[in-house]
Amino acid sequence: MEITQIVSGPQGESHFEDYTLTLRYPDHGFEGFPRISAPMKCTHCVVVEYPAGYEGPQERSTHRQLAFCLSGLLRLTSSDGGQREFGPGDMIVMDDLDGKGHMITVLGNGPARVASVHMKADQPTA
Repeated sequence: MEITQIVSGPQGESHFEDYTLTLRYPDHGFEGFPRISAPMKCTHCVVVEYPAGYEGPQERSTHRQLAFCLSGLLRLTSSDGGQREFGPGDMIVMDDLDGKGHMITVLGNGPARVASVHMKADQPTA
């Protein structure tokens, strides 16, 4: 499963990286069982609603988090100028805790809702 991650680079600029989240069949032998990832240790979850037309300031992530777009359409702009759009079902690892951060813009006419699962700082994602 392909995942987008936004990270802080050594010069303080945020940028996007792509990696593959490994999904495996469990070893319990049930035929037709779905593939799953390795467990990820999380601390808590919040749901955020960005209003239609929202254009946020440039900011860093406050926590290492796995964000899931529930509804609406968002554009993330990294401090190095990269841009990516995220819609329902998309997820991104927000890992730009240092440096200049990113900006969030809501596209379209409605709000955008995001579930953000805060991860432990030492939790690997790849």
